[in-house]
Amino acid sequence: RRFVEAGLAETDEELQQAMKVSPRSIGNDWFRAWVDERYQNMLEGHHVAEDAAFRRITEPLATDQVLATVAELMRVDTSDFRERRRNSSLRAVASRMLMKYSGQNQRQIAQYLEMGTGGAVSFQVRRLPALLQEDRKLQKLVKRIEGRLGNLKAEQQKRGRGR
Repeated sequence: RRFVEAGLAETDEELQQAMKVSPRSIGNDWFRAWVDERYQNMLEGHHVAEDAAFRRITEPLATDQVLATVAELMRVDTSDFRERRRNSSLRAVASRMLMKYSGQNQRQIAQYLEMGTGGAVSFQVRRLPALLQEDRKLQKLVKRIEGRLGNLKAEQQKRGRGR
């Protein structure tokens, strides 16, 4: 605690000086020039400077698309994810994939899968690693699901860039 508070109390003049040299990067002259050149190249394709960004912003997959993909590979109907079943991995896998690929939060997933609360989703997501550790078939299946969803997301990004 003292270390953190001491660090907050001191100013890092070297960092502040480096940030004044270039708003886009911190590094030696060659690196800053390289970053600035890339930024200039990005600006050429945009009408407004604010549209050029180094961050990659990706669009999430549609919730229905994620759930349909999970259902197809798990060989179940999408309605099965809304049913409460003892010792089933269905909701755990679906919850994790919806979080990761459709960008849904736990509360949204709980509503979508009719689970009641975000806490129920949290429980399912927390138990998934243990389920995967004890079931090799489920491990392979989840890898296939993630591969398929990853490919769908990559295709979506390509289509988005082509606009």
